[in-house]
Amino acid sequence: MFHSFIKNSSKKILFILFFFTLGCSSNAKENILYEINQVHCLSAYQDYFIDDFITTNDEIFVSIIDKLKKHENIVGEYNLIVTAGPKSNSSYGMLFNKAVLKNDLLNFYFDITQQENSSIAMTVVTYPICLLNIENINKYEFKISIQ
Repeated sequence: MFHSFIKNSSKKILFILFFFTLGCSSNAKENILYEINQVHCLSAYQDYFIDDFITTNDEIFVSIIDKLKKHENIVGEYNLIVTAGPKSNSSYGMLFNKAVLKNDLLNFYFDITQQENSSIAMTVVTYPICLLNIENINKYEFKISIQ
């Protein structure tokens, strides 16, 4: 009797595990490291825009790129500009870390850098920014994470 109970129960347990595994695996998409065509990061001395980022869809994008190319030695084509906002001195910078694609959401990760305390920095407000060229930027929704 006990033997038949285990035999019947094990089939039910295996069915439940199989169903659960199949159901969960079809909904979960992998995180894919997304390759960015071109990146250029710098610290600007002028506040070019007030949002966290702008794309080619924004009306002011072309004029900002033109100003950056004129004043900051920018070369290449870009379609996304991300800023870390105002910083208190010239020692701050911004670095692009990675881009991860998950469920059609493109997550961008940036690091804020600061020189060591022993280095000399001008006491002037700066605006660390990164310019990126992303293939098919309009295809994705995206999220910016700055640390």
